[in-house]
Amino acid sequence: MTHAATRMLLIPLALLALLAGCGNKQMTFATPEREVQAQAARPEALSKAISEIKARQAPQAEQRMNAFIKGNPASPYYAEAYYLRGQAQMIQGNWKAAKHSHDIAEDNAPTRELKGLAMLSRADCNVKLGHLELADRQYTELELFYRDVTAVSHEEVLFKLGATNKEMGHTESADFWFNKVIEHYAT
Repeated sequence: MTHAATRMLLIPLALLALLAGCGNKQMTFATPEREVQAQAARPEALSKAISEIKARQAPQAEQRMNAFIKGNPASPYYAEAYYLRGQAQMIQGNWKAAKHSHDIAEDNAPTRELKGLAMLSRADCNVKLGHLELADRQYTELELFYRDVTAVSHEEVLFKLGATNKEMGHTESADFWFNKVIEHYAT
C-alpha cells in the first residue's frame, strides 16, 4: 500500500474517532506485562505504589512516585513511575496533572506496552478535560497502531471511540465503533 493510500485510509478513520465522547465507564488499572513478570526486579516503591493505586490510596501513591522520580531520574523505571503517578492523579480527578504525567511516561516509555498504556490514559484525561477531538485522534492512533499490544484493551479502545463520537454528536461514527465492539467481542 502506498503512503498516499495509507493516508487516505487513516484520515477517515481519524475523523470518525474525533466524533466520540466518553461515558462513565470505570477506569481500569493495568501494568505492562513485562513489568508485571519482572515484579521481583521492580523497585519496592513502584510495587507499593501499584498496591496503593489498586487500593484507591491515590495520594500516598502519588507522593511515593514523586519521591521516586525526584530521587531516581536515571532509573530504567523512570517512565513507569510517571505512568503510576498519572494513574494516582486520575483517581483523584486531577486530569490536567495526570495528562502531563502520562505525556512524560509516553515520551520516555522503554516498551510498546507502557507507551500504549500511557497513550490510553492520556486520551482518557483529554476526554475528562473536554478535548474530545484530541482524545478521538489518540484513541484512533491506539486502534490503528497498538492492536498488537496486549496490555491495552482493544475492546476498550473501540468502545471509547464509539463513546467519544457519540458525545461529539457523530451518531453514525459512534454506531460504527460500537458495532465493531459487538462484532469482535460479542461473546
